Amino acid sequence: MNWRTKEDDALMKCIVNELVRDKWRVENGFKCGFFNDLEKELEKFLPGTDLKANPHIDSKVKYWKVT
Repeated sequence: MNWRTKEDDALMKCIVNELVRDKWRVENGFKCGFFNDLEKELEKFLPGTDLKANPHIDSKVKYWKVT
């Protein structure tokens, strides 16, 4: 799947908003359920999106970590 710029931007905003709450951080990444919560937040930014926690958000975050 190719991500559009607006999807990338929305995902980054959601990640920042969720991490500011500080309930999702752990030493080696994110707590279990973080990507599912992101999926719900992303729906608010992009109504009707078909992006799911797994595989879409999970693989995008892994891609960002590598690059």
